[in-house]
Amino acid sequence: MSAYRPEWSPDGTQIAFMNFPAPQGFLSTKLYVVSADGGVPHRVLPDDPDPAWNGTWSPDGRFILATNNTFNKWKLFETKTQKWIPLLENATIGGFSTWSSNSQWLYYWRKDPAGTAGIYRIRIPGGKPELVVSLKDVHTGGWWKNWTGLDATDAPLIMRDIGRHEIYALTLDRK
Repeated sequence: MSAYRPEWSPDGTQIAFMNFPAPQGFLSTKLYVVSADGGVPHRVLPDDPDPAWNGTWSPDGRFILATNNTFNKWKLFETKTQKWIPLLENATIGGFSTWSSNSQWLYYWRKDPAGTAGIYRIRIPGGKPELVVSLKDVHTGGWWKNWTGLDATDAPLIMRDIGRHEIYALTLDRK
């Protein structure tokens, strides 16, 4: 078993991770959960034929978010009922998401049908996507240019590209 992108449950008792089984690799990735004390990992819903990526726990531990390998289909695994809940399908999603601190919202980067990027959010479970802020004329950058995060107040964070040719000098205090 090849574990990838492990994530601790909020209560620290479990670890969710993806498995890349050979020889299919990312085309057949599945989500697993294992006790933090060790043991045999169990596959989350073994009868589900879809690949499952990015097992991300909600802060309250109620859900694990998973996407397919093309990031256009998102679903939630409800930990109490042990069932998948469809969240987004056929969406143009940038691939990065982040939970609000109260687990009621999922924020993500995406492009609208006209191609304009923005930060969106969807109420959990089962809300409709809503635009939080347009990123029109904002040039995102960095290795993960579509990365989205939230600060301590749940305000969106992005990586902005304002140039690649600046040189900065740092003055360090010496002690």
